[in-house]
Amino acid sequence: MSNFWQRTLTGAVFVVVMIGAIYLGFTFWLFLLIVSLGLWEFYRIMLGEGNLTAKIYGSVVGVLVYISLAWVFTPGLFPFSLPLSGRPDSLAMLLPGFVAVLLIELFRKHPDPIKNISTAIFGWLYVAMPFALGYIMEAQADDTMPFLVVLFILIWCNDTFAYLTGRMIGRTPLFTRISPKKTIEGTLGGALLTMLAAWLLKGNLLFPLSHGIVFPLLTGLTVAIMGVLGDLVESKFKRQLQIKDSGNILPGHGGILDRFDSFILVVPSIYMLLQVAGLFIIKCAK
Repeated sequence: MSNFWQRTLTGAVFVVVMIGAIYLGFTFWLFLLIVSLGLWEFYRIMLGEGNLTAKIYGSVVGVLVYISLAWVFTPGLFPFSLPLSGRPDSLAMLLPGFVAVLLIELFRKHPDPIKNISTAIFGWLYVAMPFALGYIMEAQADDTMPFLVVLFILIWCNDTFAYLTGRMIGRTPLFTRISPKKTIEGTLGGALLTMLAAWLLKGNLLFPLSHGIVFPLLTGLTVAIMGVLGDLVESKFKRQLQIKDSGNILPGHGGILDRFDSFILVVPSIYMLLQVAGLFIIKCAK
């Protein structure tokens, strides 16, 4: 099978699984799988060969971070609630995992405990927390179309149209040092068409935002900018590590981090945009 058809088939299956799982109410479990695979992938490329203990504790605690955050802020996720019901001090539940990591490194004989600990924490911030935030926003949104479906459509529009525009008229490199194939023309084309897609979806877009034109366009622009930056950040990591892809779990597309690099920065950015606009406040599980 040629690479084109491999990418096409994988992409089609990926879209069906993602949208189907979200519509059927399996977002928590879908993201749990993605976070588990993404964390292991992250620690595998960041920590290199060996160092299995650090990879395991980073992944396990990261998964618990995702579950705990989703549990605290999502009513009805599980039959009973956690003691910290979403108050500002709810982040204290992350401390036992942090302390456990410190104690593990204290009694290990690994020559670089600082690297292990800092890499573990960065993995939680980079992989677990964005997906937890995305799930919480999806669970608490009140939309005609699920929040995450709209968000993924905009991200995919940006990726697709930026690629096509770049192939057709791209001439000026955007960031040669990090991603030589990205062009300014492609980036602008992707941004404009993503803003158009956001406007067309405004009846279903991001909570009660069906009125007006400014906020849908601003949402599309935010997705476009942060999506490109997320891709560049991932490219920067891979360039330093001298690898082409973060993994090979998605034939023709690479790994989990390759596929979700835009999402990782888009979700917190959209959340901050909604906060600034006063349009969404995360409610606590009771």
